[in-house]
Amino acid sequence: MSGIFGYINLISGIIVIVLGLNTVFDFFSMLNYEKRFHLKNKPKGIIGAFLTGSAFGAGWTPCVGPVLAGILFLASNSGSVWRSVTYLVFYSAGLGLPFLLASFFFNAFIKISAKLRSRLPLIRRISGALLIVIGVLIIRGDYKTFNNLAAKWQERLSGGASYIEIESDI
Repeated sequence: MSGIFGYINLISGIIVIVLGLNTVFDFFSMLNYEKRFHLKNKPKGIIGAFLTGSAFGAGWTPCVGPVLAGILFLASNSGSVWRSVTYLVFYSAGLGLPFLLASFFFNAFIKISAKLRSRLPLIRRISGALLIVIGVLIIRGDYKTFNNLAAKWQERLSGGASYIEIESDI
């Protein structure tokens, strides 16, 4: 890979590898910084629910924003209102259903969360290793091949829905 895309792949891959290494070894502690507010008189009722939801939404915007932007882009270019609606319904269900299930099965959720807590170091190491592998794939220019393979798996799992090969060099 040459030209500007080669440099973009190199820089992107290095960033992903560094973030993967940080996930495993935690050497950039500033990435773990969080700020919590503890109010003495917490607002209750509908106002409290609104404020909690607003704070939650503001905190999650950097996480869900890029994915939502991608879904909106797909929806706008789908050529069909119904396909656009389907994309957005599935995105919304994928985002909302885990929260609804956690609320319906709260006691079981708390027990499972407590069991998983002891496994968090292992989950963290596996996640970091996956990021490192993805970074290497990006540097080598093989990430496009990985994306195409994932798209083919998605096509098989969805029963032969349309498959678009990724043409970008990134």
